[in-house]
Amino acid sequence: MKMMRLALGMAAILTADSATTAEIHRNVRDIPESTAADQIEFQVLSDKLHYAPGTLVSVKFIVTNIGETPIYIYRYLGACSSPNGFASLEILDSRNHEANISGCSGDTLATPNNELIKWVNNPSLWILLKPREVYGGIAEFELPAKKGPYRLKAALYPTSLNDQQKEILSENKMTVLRIPHEAPIATVTVR
Repeated sequence: MKMMRLALGMAAILTADSATTAEIHRNVRDIPESTAADQIEFQVLSDKLHYAPGTLVSVKFIVTNIGETPIYIYRYLGACSSPNGFASLEILDSRNHEANISGCSGDTLATPNNELIKWVNNPSLWILLKPREVYGGIAEFELPAKKGPYRLKAALYPTSLNDQQKEILSENKMTVLRIPHEAPIATVTVR
């Protein structure tokens, strides 16, 4: 049975120039070119490099604002897909086949245009990530029983907004994630 447990209460905002930067940037190999549009970095980090078969891997989802403009990020970085934005994680085997067949999706009602600004300003739903700040969450995924190396491939997806909603946010000088962002691949070994 494939399992996923999301620890939403574990999320925090840090300043990117604090001492935790070294920990956040370990295992980072390169920064995807897609960061240019939103000026963010998206990363995933595992809690260990080696695991027993079928155990849980604890994965940190980390977003860093590397730009000069604050950006709103949907607070819940879990693996459930949502029109509000989400993070996906694939566990790929040595043949590049997906090894985890778990996941979920979450449906929500569309936010009416007249409530958009209030919705994005709601701190229980959104984080205003200022320049040089870091935000993240932790999720756990069950690793395969088969031994070998596995790659953790993750992407951060933006909120689904129509053109009129994008214009409303722009008029109010509010920036949200606009395009998907892939994280550098992290590698773990099941042995």
